[in-house]
Amino acid sequence: MSKSLAPLLLCLALSACGLPRAVAALRDGQVRVGTPMVQVITAAGEPDLVLAANGAESFFYRVGEQAAVITMVGGKVVAYADTAPWPAIAWGATDEASTPVSTGKVHVGMSEKEVRAALGEPDGITAKEGVETLHWLTGDEVDSVVFLSGGKVTGFWDRPVSEYTQNLPTAKRDTATTSGRVRVGMSRTEVEKLLGKPDGVEEKGGLLTHRYDTNPVFGDHILYGVGYRDGRVVNLHCFNVSRDEDEKEAAEAQREAQLAAQRAQEAEAAMASVFSNPLVQAALGAAAQGAAGGQPVQQSYTQQTVQSSDERSLTINGTTYRGSGPAFGSSCSLDAPCPDGYKCVIFAGNSGACVQ
Repeated sequence: MSKSLAPLLLCLALSACGLPRAVAALRDGQVRVGTPMVQVITAAGEPDLVLAANGAESFFYRVGEQAAVITMVGGKVVAYADTAPWPAIAWGATDEASTPVSTGKVHVGMSEKEVRAALGEPDGITAKEGVETLHWLTGDEVDSVVFLSGGKVTGFWDRPVSEYTQNLPTAKRDTATTSGRVRVGMSRTEVEKLLGKPDGVEEKGGLLTHRYDTNPVFGDHILYGVGYRDGRVVNLHCFNVSRDEDEKEAAEAQREAQLAAQRAQEAEAAMASVFSNPLVQAALGAAAQGAAGGQPVQQSYTQQTVQSSDERSLTINGTTYRGSGPAFGSSCSLDAPCPDGYKCVIFAGNSGACVQ
């Protein structure tokens, strides 16, 4: 075999010529179930995007409008696909974030100390059912989050700012439960030494929630909450009451505008039905003639339906005409006579109605 043909034949056998590096690594078996993360990076390269949840970490490699994805648990590959959807929304948030967490700096299993060393101090900390979330904010747009359970990373991604993180950072607020001073596992006594007695309490389903209220003269009205189970902190959150009220007012204004537009459409439809009546059109024409200086004779006319579903009656200047058919009662004039079988009765200037 010619040496010049060998690379080409090998290339065709592997079906990897011109393929993105990650796709080639999957198709030629360099990456398979059980491959350690270090070997994945060696074979496929650094990922374009990394997302993690509940201890599973996925590397995304962009391939045009699609992606190759490799998922690992415990630092080893458990699943992969050479063609998968590209997570455009997550990528957009990562691209806008000033402190992105989905670029490979953070990995599942890292300690909080390691995370802080990689990303710096978080803007705030929230928690739900014992899982803590560290937040790094980019203005009012992006909330970059890292989830911790037992002090170790279990997930991370960049996402749009939500109602529960819109008021972070909160470090300067004395009653802020999300500033980082209060942590999961602390006792009620420890929390109250930091924040004081709560402004309100609520218990439901074994969860005791303490509310700390701030309603300043200037600035937003914020509610902070601490949730306890068995006397230990499991939940930490904040809620912007002012922003919620603004959003409700905006939603109500939008609803009222939609109703007003709907009513306007209904009114227009009703008036269009009225104006389509030839007698109304004739009366308007007569009124216009009078306004122009003419001397139209005062006319009277009514139209009603009689017993027969087909026959109708039309009264013009005291004379009642009965008839049927699509042309009965339609508008006519000296210049636009009625169809055969009908005659035009003039009642206002040059305007009239077709009768039989």
